[in-house]
Amino acid sequence: MVEWPLARGRNMEIILGPEATRPTVAQYWGRLWRMVKSKPIQAYLAFLIIIQMHQLDNSGVQIIPHLLPQSKVESILESIGNNPYNDGFGVREFLPNNPDVVERLKRTPAFGQLLNSFFNDPVCVRSIYFDKPPRSNWVVGWHQDLTMNLTSLQEVKGWQNVRTAKARIVGQPPIDFLEEMVTLRIHLDDTDGTNGALRVVVGSHLKGVIRTDDPAFEELVSDAAECHVRRGGVMLMKPLTLHASRRTTQGNASRRVIHLEFLDQVKIGGLELQENTAF
Repeated sequence: MVEWPLARGRNMEIILGPEATRPTVAQYWGRLWRMVKSKPIQAYLAFLIIIQMHQLDNSGVQIIPHLLPQSKVESILESIGNNPYNDGFGVREFLPNNPDVVERLKRTPAFGQLLNSFFNDPVCVRSIYFDKPPRSNWVVGWHQDLTMNLTSLQEVKGWQNVRTAKARIVGQPPIDFLEEMVTLRIHLDDTDGTNGALRVVVGSHLKGVIRTDDPAFEELVSDAAECHVRRGGVMLMKPLTLHASRRTTQGNASRRVIHLEFLDQVKIGGLELQENTAF
């Protein structure tokens, strides 16, 4: 019996029912067709969820334009500017120190619907605010996001290389953690090739942990795609997706992005993470 492979997230339970009674593919499409006739708007949203999840699972990246209205972007930028904690170019533990931004995101229905497409109980386990202004320009080399921050030097089953790095305690979780995580990058500026848009290797998340000294690495990254995202858009990415960015070449263009990594609460369990912001 073939199981429906993309059945997860709070929104999916509208159609799929409880976790223990997930239907087969044929049963799923039967339910969706009945919903088209009885609840067309709900069916349309469910279909969009399927597309989002399918594309992200296969490519490792997806761009959703205009998820946040411009008024919401302005209010978030105002909150960021009024908080002295955000005085830097790469502000870590961003959400725990910006409760106003958390509340503004929670009051954005489209943002909540997107999270609920992937998780039953979404939790942000790492948050960074990147401000890449013209006066502070840097290159980010090819990498995968492989680490999470812990509260202490604890022994955690399956974790590797738990260590102190720049006053933070970091470690590499098991591969199944990384595979189930979803990164949301909220763009607060138009981003293209002139101001450090992210470059990705589509499908690279399916290859597991990739070593940069692998003989095939250079050929792999030679086929990179550049992700142009408009202000208010959100870029979805799997942490195992290889990504990098170039320097800004446009003299007066900033690139402000809120980088959020999410996991389901049930996966975290009793793990003592440095960040644990529920949505």
